[in-house]
Amino acid sequence: MHKINYLDVCLSPLHYAHAARNHSIIVLIDVFRAGASILAAIANGCPKVLPLADEEQTRAMSDKGYLTAGERGGMQIDGFQFGNSPQTFSKAAISGKPIAFTTTNGTQALDLVIKYNTEHQIESHIVIGSFININSLLFFLQKEGKDVILLCSGWENAVNMEDTLFAGLVASELEKNCWMFASESVTIAKTMYLAAKDNMRDFILNASPRLRSKLSFLGPDIDFCLKKDTYQIIPQYINSHFQEGHH
Repeated sequence: MHKINYLDVCLSPLHYAHAARNHSIIVLIDVFRAGASILAAIANGCPKVLPLADEEQTRAMSDKGYLTAGERGGMQIDGFQFGNSPQTFSKAAISGKPIAFTTTNGTQALDLVIKYNTEHQIESHIVIGSFININSLLFFLQKEGKDVILLCSGWENAVNMEDTLFAGLVASELEKNCWMFASESVTIAKTMYLAAKDNMRDFILNASPRLRSKLSFLGPDIDFCLKKDTYQIIPQYINSHFQEGHH
């Protein structure tokens, strides 16, 4: 008998408790920009990225040989070597060096999941999903054949458009491969994606006063983060770090 795999979407990290499933694959989604930054860093030779929720804990990792990267409210944290622009993580700047990384949303969402899983003795495999590695991600999920939870980082625990649309893209593809939708959140994300897919940039900006207000400095990163298949890697969370996993 064919095994049924379930797919769920957390439109906000606060929904995770309702979606948590043992032995699932969690796809951490932070389209603008943490997911893309982790992908770019690893693709350009960073051996491992340590995601941390706390700013001072991240800063302290410089004493252990880590580069520091992060933002709050979209702006680079004072004293850090990098902010959260994926385009700054060049081979010349980071190759061979580990990075400690903290952001407003993505690393907070991850922290919430890890704490919940530890408390409830849930085992999950956590990977990074973004438009820039979408086909590698889909190949990986289909090969693994497990329950999938698409965890949108959102914005300060509220739902955001870009993460929802990415979750909807993944949902629309996995549905073709016999994943069963576990909640209405999956249908919401898929419906939004189908409405937006022909011009996602405009759709997102029309929906988001938050992003429109930051377009002057976020514009190039938005274009970078919406481009599909720049990288063919799957960052996987192993031993408290994201490290490279080929598809």
